[in-house]
Amino acid sequence: MGRLVILLLIIVTIVVLWKAFGPGSGVRRGSDRGAGQWPGLRGRGQKQVGSTPAGPDDDPDFLWNIQKERFKRRREAEREEELRIQRARRRQELEDKAREENAQNNQKPKDETQLDPKDQRPDNGTDPETEN
Repeated sequence: MGRLVILLLIIVTIVVLWKAFGPGSGVRRGSDRGAGQWPGLRGRGQKQVGSTPAGPDDDPDFLWNIQKERFKRRREAEREEELRIQRARRRQELEDKAREENAQNNQKPKDETQLDPKDQRPDNGTDPETEN
C-alpha cells in the first residue's frame, strides 16, 4: 500500500512540474487564464488595449539600462582620472629624485684624482712655468 502512495506522489509531482516548467510554460494561452486567481499577473507582458502606448522613457528596464551605462561611464572616468593623477605623481617623484641626484652630484667636492691635469701642481715647491 505504501508503494502505491509513493508511486502516485511521484506521478503527481511529475505532472505538476511538467505543467509549471514544461514546453510552452512561458507563453500565455489565453488572456482570461488566471484572471481571478492571481490579479497581479493579469496583463503582465501583454499590451494593454485602449491605453496610451508606453514609450521607452516609461520602460523600467530601459531606464535601468540607461542608469547602468551612466554609472559605468562615470566609474571609467573616475578610474582614468585616478590613473592620470597617479602617473603625474609618479612623474613628479621621478623628477624630484633626479633633481636631488643632480644636486648631490654637483655639490660633491672634487678630490685630486678628479681634477684636470692642468690644474694639478707638483707639491715639491717649484713652479713648472718659472723653471724654464
